[in-house]
Amino acid sequence: MTNDWGLNLTLFTQNNVKAKAMRILKERKLYEGQRDQLQQQSFNMEQASFTTENLKNVMTTVDAMKTANQTMKQQYKKFNIDNIEVTGHYRRNCTEKCIVHTDLCSKWYTYTPTHASYKYYGNSKCKTRWRRSWNRQMRSRKH
Repeated sequence: MTNDWGLNLTLFTQNNVKAKAMRILKERKLYEGQRDQLQQQSFNMEQASFTTENLKNVMTTVDAMKTANQTMKQQYKKFNIDNIEVTGHYRRNCTEKCIVHTDLCSKWYTYTPTHASYKYYGNSKCKTRWRRSWNRQMRSRKH
């Protein structure tokens, strides 16, 4: 196809299309570069915000630790270690008494008529108490 001047229009249009395509590709690369740059800036701003937030949290934690430390110091001034020892001894004594009472309640005895004595299963501290109790029971049966 030729025009009035004798130029080949198809070659002219092909060159125009190629030039336009090259221009569009260059613009595309430029826009992609700008997009990547904006994404990087956005990421950097998010990182800065995240770091700032973490620093605020750390500062809050440090303040809480300082307050707790001051409170503990005040409490330790009021604290007396001797009270713990006394309470521990008292608890230990009560526990030992409780164990003795539990042993007394849980012992069992048998009477063996052939030997005219008793078999005792348990704590020897209770022997005389048991013997008195046994004698009282036997006397009450005879009457």
